[in-house]
Amino acid sequence: MVLYERHPFVRDGKGHIISIVLKEIGDTWRPLICKHLYNKSDELTNCFVSNELITPELEKVIDDISKRIPNFYAGRYDVRFSNLEDFKKGKNFKILELNGVTGYDGEYIVKPYTKFPRWFVLRIMIGLQNIILLNGHHILDMPMVFINTCKRYIKCNDYEQLWSPSSL
Repeated sequence: MVLYERHPFVRDGKGHIISIVLKEIGDTWRPLICKHLYNKSDELTNCFVSNELITPELEKVIDDISKRIPNFYAGRYDVRFSNLEDFKKGKNFKILELNGVTGYDGEYIVKPYTKFPRWFVLRIMIGLQNIILLNGHHILDMPMVFINTCKRYIKCNDYEQLWSPSSL
């Protein structure tokens, strides 16, 4: 999981990789849900915060890809690669999925913080910048969009209910 951010007001500004979380893929199939959420289930995947993989080369490649997507300023890339050294150079990786502004920071799964997540606050800030620049939803729709986003955030953080091994 590669979390990316760039601010809309800085049109030619450089985006940054905020965090990288690796998920271990073994020989047997396991749900790609980090076991750190439970600390008890061996059926789930090991996840590791790996910010040491953030390099200028990788950041440039992710930034170049992100700038080609209209009105894309923040999100999480789910990628797959087989060689760490190539990945750090921004080479030989595949993008499996791109989650927009609601793409959460995987670091909060591995090391849950007691404070309100930084990424959530910044997503609201980037969203407000998009509104000012008229990128996205109509201004009159924003109260409902904000309420629904908060509901999804609260629901997604009820890990025991949503992601328990018995519900998979």
